[in-house]
Amino acid sequence: MRKQRYRCKACRKTFTDITNTALYRTRHLYRWMKFIEFMIEGYSLRKSAELIGGVTHVTLFYWRHKLLSALKQMESSKFQGIVEMDETYFLYSEKGQRKIADRKPRQRGGSAKKRGISNEQVCVLVARDRDKMTFSQTLGMGRLTKEQLDKAIGHKLSREVDGDKR
Repeated sequence: MRKQRYRCKACRKTFTDITNTALYRTRHLYRWMKFIEFMIEGYSLRKSAELIGGVTHVTLFYWRHKLLSALKQMESSKFQGIVEMDETYFLYSEKGQRKIADRKPRQRGGSAKKRGISNEQVCVLVARDRDKMTFSQTLGMGRLTKEQLDKAIGHKLSREVDGDKR
């Protein structure tokens, strides 16, 4: 599949419509839509590769990471109407690390040394409005603070949504 190339008059560099996008330097452009459909459906990479044909699950692994990276870079819009937020805590994991400095490796998940919320746990905030605009982000170790919350989500709240009426 041939793509139209363009040349910048100022710097004389060439580029295409997909330069600096998730699709840049990938082959099989026409197979991306099927891959995204299968990803939304929740198919495994092996099953997706089998159904698409002509690509391996390894290729789809790289495609998935390109797509997730592109989605992560996109700035989501502001929340509208009622927003519901909740934080959850996960035990900090260094899975895959060869040398863990601060503690002995845990086997099969393990549990925290202290009861309740401690600095051994990672805080993940999830917020969603009634239009299904969703935001999720890790905010740090230990209990969530107002400063962390404001930095993460304060700019996404409109005056009507925000409780303190900025």
